[in-house]
Amino acid sequence: MPPPPGLVPAPWWTDEQLGIDRDRAIENFRRSRMEEPLEAYLEAFEERQDAFENLLEATVDLTQLSQNALVILTDPHLLEALRYVAGPPISFDDLKIVANATSLSAKKLEADPELVQRLVDTVLLGLDRRRFPWIGEGRGRGKTRSGLRSSHRRPSSRRSALPQIGEVRARPSRKR
Repeated sequence: MPPPPGLVPAPWWTDEQLGIDRDRAIENFRRSRMEEPLEAYLEAFEERQDAFENLLEATVDLTQLSQNALVILTDPHLLEALRYVAGPPISFDDLKIVANATSLSAKKLEADPELVQRLVDTVLLGLDRRRFPWIGEGRGRGKTRSGLRSSHRRPSSRRSALPQIGEVRARPSRKR
């Protein structure tokens, strides 16, 4: 059926044409993806790393997060780093919804200490216990359960990590 006068007919593609265009689009994506500048990534990584180190420093390795929450929540870089303390990270919008916050503006946060604490509690509820085991164990970062400092200990297997992240290990069953 021809289009009404003054309108251009809709294009029609064959399966072969669609396949050619798809292959071309994939190749263009591959080329542009691999040509992304490494320098831009490294700069972005360094900015995020700096913000995260500043968060750890400002909160004494997250042990004084509640005491310094207003400063953290009103600094965009520190707030972003804080959202990544949760595992998986919590988006800005999800944080607002879960903490029942209509706004995270400095003025609103300064006027509502309960909101500030709800935001902190929301992040800590989702705390990544694998990366921050000392928080759940009530000890400082780098200290063992005995209180002595140690280098960061990485569990050799998931089974050995279970007690660190609050899971209970079941006794192996006996073979009969």
